[in-house]
Amino acid sequence: TCCVVGFSNKIVKRHNSKIGDDIYITGHLGDSFLGLQILKKRFSLSKSLTKYFVSKFYMPSINLRMVDFLQKFANTSIDISDGLLIDLDKMIREQKYGFLVRLNDIKISSQLKKFLSKNKRFNIENTIFNGDDYEIIFTSHKKNRSLITKYSKKNNLKIQRIGKILKKDHDSCILKGNKKFKINKNLGYTHQF
Repeated sequence: TCCVVGFSNKIVKRHNSKIGDDIYITGHLGDSFLGLQILKKRFSLSKSLTKYFVSKFYMPSINLRMVDFLQKFANTSIDISDGLLIDLDKMIREQKYGFLVRLNDIKISSQLKKFLSKNKRFNIENTIFNGDDYEIIFTSHKKNRSLITKYSKKNNLKIQRIGKILKKDHDSCILKGNKKFKINKNLGYTHQF
Protein backbone atom coordinates (compact mmCIF):
# COMPACT_ATOMS: atom_id res chain seq x y z
CA THR A 1 0.00 0.00 0.00
CA CYS A 2 1.19 3.47 -0.84
CA CYS A 3 0.01 6.73 0.71
CA VAL A 4 0.81 10.15 -0.69
CA VAL A 5 0.23 13.35 1.24
CA GLY A 6 0.44 16.74 -0.38
CA PHE A 7 -0.90 20.27 -0.53
CA SER A 8 -2.75 22.14 -3.26
CA ASN A 9 -4.45 25.50 -3.53
CA LYS A 10 -6.95 24.08 -6.03
CA ILE A 11 -8.34 20.60 -5.49
CA VAL A 12 -10.85 19.01 -7.86
CA LYS A 13 -13.12 17.28 -5.38
CA ARG A 14 -15.62 14.48 -5.64
CA HIS A 15 -19.26 15.44 -5.18
CA ASN A 16 -19.06 18.75 -7.01
CA SER A 17 -20.79 17.89 -10.29
CA LYS A 18 -23.64 19.98 -11.63
CA ILE A 19 -26.89 18.77 -13.20
CA GLY A 20 -26.38 18.68 -16.97
CA ASP A 21 -22.59 18.38 -16.74
CA ASP A 22 -20.96 16.31 -19.45
CA ILE A 23 -19.24 13.12 -18.28
CA TYR A 24 -15.78 12.40 -19.68
CA ILE A 25 -13.24 9.61 -19.38
CA THR A 26 -9.58 9.52 -20.27
CA GLY A 27 -7.82 6.76 -22.19
CA HIS A 28 -9.29 3.35 -22.96
CA LEU A 29 -11.21 1.06 -20.63
CA GLY A 30 -11.24 -2.75 -20.56
CA ASP A 31 -7.65 -3.56 -21.52
CA SER A 32 -6.55 -4.17 -17.93
CA PHE A 33 -9.52 -6.49 -17.30
CA LEU A 34 -8.46 -8.68 -20.21
CA GLY A 35 -4.89 -8.72 -18.85
CA LEU A 36 -6.22 -10.04 -15.54
CA GLN A 37 -8.29 -12.70 -17.33
CA ILE A 38 -5.17 -13.85 -19.21
CA LEU A 39 -3.21 -14.05 -15.94
CA LYS A 40 -6.05 -16.13 -14.44
CA LYS A 41 -5.69 -18.43 -17.46
CA ARG A 42 -9.32 -17.89 -18.53
CA PHE A 43 -8.18 -17.85 -22.18
CA SER A 44 -5.03 -17.41 -24.23
CA LEU A 45 -4.17 -15.01 -27.04
CA SER A 46 -1.31 -14.36 -29.40
CA LYS A 47 1.99 -13.38 -27.82
CA SER A 48 1.67 -9.72 -28.86
CA LEU A 49 -1.91 -9.33 -27.55
CA THR A 50 -1.03 -11.16 -24.34
CA LYS A 51 1.92 -8.82 -23.78
CA TYR A 52 -0.24 -5.75 -24.48
CA PHE A 53 -3.15 -6.70 -22.17
CA VAL A 54 -0.99 -8.02 -19.32
CA SER A 55 1.14 -4.85 -19.41
CA LYS A 56 -2.05 -2.77 -19.10
CA PHE A 57 -2.88 -4.72 -15.93
CA TYR A 58 0.58 -4.55 -14.36
CA MET A 59 1.62 -1.10 -15.60
CA PRO A 60 -1.34 1.19 -16.21
CA SER A 61 -0.33 4.54 -17.68
CA ILE A 62 -0.87 7.33 -15.19
CA ASN A 63 -1.14 10.58 -17.13
CA LEU A 64 0.20 13.35 -14.92
CA ARG A 65 -0.47 15.92 -17.66
CA MET A 66 -4.13 15.62 -16.67
CA VAL A 67 -3.56 17.53 -13.41
CA ASP A 68 -3.47 21.00 -15.03
CA PHE A 69 -6.27 20.02 -17.39
CA LEU A 70 -8.58 18.91 -14.57
CA GLN A 71 -7.93 22.08 -12.59
CA LYS A 72 -8.98 24.14 -15.62
CA PHE A 73 -12.07 22.23 -16.73
CA ALA A 74 -13.36 19.66 -14.21
CA ASN A 75 -16.11 20.24 -11.68
CA THR A 76 -15.44 16.86 -10.09
CA SER A 77 -13.29 13.80 -10.78
CA ILE A 78 -12.24 10.35 -9.58
CA ASP A 79 -9.92 7.64 -10.84
CA ILE A 80 -11.46 4.54 -12.44
CA SER A 81 -10.01 1.80 -10.27
CA ASP A 82 -13.05 -0.24 -9.22
CA GLY A 83 -14.99 0.14 -12.46
CA LEU A 84 -16.61 2.85 -14.54
CA LEU A 85 -20.12 2.59 -13.07
CA ILE A 86 -19.06 2.03 -9.45
CA ASP A 87 -16.61 4.94 -9.52
CA LEU A 88 -19.06 7.21 -11.35
CA ASP A 89 -21.65 6.40 -8.69
CA LYS A 90 -19.12 7.15 -5.90
CA MET A 91 -18.36 10.49 -7.53
CA ILE A 92 -21.99 11.70 -7.52
CA ARG A 93 -23.66 9.60 -4.77
CA GLU A 94 -23.50 12.27 -2.08
CA GLN A 95 -25.37 14.67 -4.37
CA LYS A 96 -28.03 12.02 -5.15
CA TYR A 97 -27.61 12.68 -8.87
CA GLY A 98 -27.96 10.17 -11.66
CA PHE A 99 -26.14 9.63 -14.93
CA LEU A 100 -26.69 8.73 -18.53
CA VAL A 101 -23.80 6.87 -20.17
CA ARG A 102 -23.84 6.41 -23.96
CA LEU A 103 -22.10 3.10 -24.54
CA ASN A 104 -21.58 3.83 -28.24
CA ASP A 105 -19.50 6.90 -27.31
CA ILE A 106 -16.94 4.85 -25.37
CA LYS A 107 -14.02 4.21 -27.70
CA ILE A 108 -11.93 1.14 -26.95
CA SER A 109 -8.37 0.30 -27.97
CA SER A 110 -7.73 -1.31 -31.35
CA GLN A 111 -6.41 -4.37 -29.48
CA LEU A 112 -9.67 -4.75 -27.54
CA LYS A 113 -11.69 -4.28 -30.76
CA LYS A 114 -9.66 -7.06 -32.36
CA PHE A 115 -10.24 -9.33 -29.38
CA LEU A 116 -14.00 -8.67 -29.24
CA SER A 117 -14.42 -9.28 -32.98
CA LYS A 118 -12.96 -12.78 -32.58
CA ASN A 119 -14.47 -13.70 -29.18
CA LYS A 120 -18.25 -13.49 -29.34
CA ARG A 121 -18.77 -14.61 -25.71
CA PHE A 122 -17.37 -11.24 -24.65
CA ASN A 123 -18.96 -7.89 -25.40
CA ILE A 124 -18.04 -4.32 -24.63
CA GLU A 125 -20.21 -4.24 -21.50
CA ASN A 126 -18.50 -7.14 -19.79
CA THR A 127 -15.03 -5.78 -20.46
CA ILE A 128 -15.14 -2.00 -19.79
CA PHE A 129 -17.02 -1.96 -16.46
CA ASN A 130 -14.61 -4.07 -14.39
CA GLY A 131 -11.97 -1.67 -13.11
CA ASP A 132 -8.18 -1.60 -12.77
CA ASP A 133 -8.02 0.89 -15.63
CA TYR A 134 -6.66 3.80 -13.56
CA GLU A 135 -8.02 6.28 -16.03
CA ILE A 136 -9.96 9.34 -14.88
CA ILE A 137 -13.65 10.10 -15.01
CA PHE A 138 -14.67 13.74 -14.62
CA THR A 139 -17.53 16.12 -15.26
CA SER A 140 -17.46 19.54 -16.86
CA HIS A 141 -20.01 22.13 -17.91
CA LYS A 142 -21.15 21.67 -21.51
CA LYS A 143 -19.91 25.20 -22.35
CA ASN A 144 -16.37 23.73 -22.10
CA ARG A 145 -16.85 21.13 -24.87
CA SER A 146 -14.92 22.93 -27.60
CA LEU A 147 -12.18 24.03 -25.17
CA ILE A 148 -11.76 20.43 -23.93
CA THR A 149 -11.57 19.15 -27.51
CA LYS A 150 -8.94 21.77 -28.46
CA TYR A 151 -6.89 21.22 -25.30
CA SER A 152 -6.92 17.43 -25.65
CA LYS A 153 -5.86 17.58 -29.32
CA LYS A 154 -3.12 20.15 -28.66
CA ASN A 155 -1.71 18.09 -25.77
CA ASN A 156 -2.34 14.65 -27.32
CA LEU A 157 -4.67 13.56 -24.49
CA LYS A 158 -7.28 10.83 -25.06
CA ILE A 159 -10.48 12.30 -23.65
CA GLN A 160 -13.97 11.04 -24.51
CA ARG A 161 -17.34 12.58 -23.69
CA ILE A 162 -19.56 9.62 -22.75
CA GLY A 163 -22.68 11.01 -21.07
CA LYS A 164 -24.19 13.54 -18.73
CA ILE A 165 -25.27 14.08 -15.12
CA LEU A 166 -29.00 13.70 -14.41
CA LYS A 167 -31.13 15.23 -11.67
CA LYS A 168 -32.19 12.03 -9.89
CA ASP A 169 -30.12 8.98 -9.03
CA HIS A 170 -32.93 6.53 -9.82
CA ASP A 171 -32.83 7.76 -13.44
CA SER A 172 -29.31 6.39 -14.00
CA CYS A 173 -29.08 4.36 -17.19
CA ILE A 174 -26.99 3.33 -20.14
CA LEU A 175 -27.91 3.95 -23.76
CA LYS A 176 -26.73 1.42 -26.31
CA GLY A 177 -27.77 2.83 -29.64
CA ASN A 178 -31.38 3.88 -29.02
CA LYS A 179 -32.00 1.20 -26.40
CA LYS A 180 -32.11 2.43 -22.82
CA PHE A 181 -31.54 -0.01 -20.00
CA LYS A 182 -31.20 0.17 -16.24
CA ILE A 183 -27.83 -0.73 -14.91
CA ASN A 184 -26.33 -2.52 -11.99
CA LYS A 185 -24.25 0.18 -10.31
CA ASN A 186 -22.31 -2.56 -8.51
CA LEU A 187 -20.83 -3.83 -11.76
CA GLY A 188 -17.10 -3.74 -11.06
CA TYR A 189 -14.98 -4.43 -7.99
CA THR A 190 -16.58 -4.13 -4.56
CA HIS A 191 -14.29 -3.86 -1.54
CA GLN A 192 -15.10 -6.30 1.25
CA PHE A 193 -14.22 -4.43 4.45
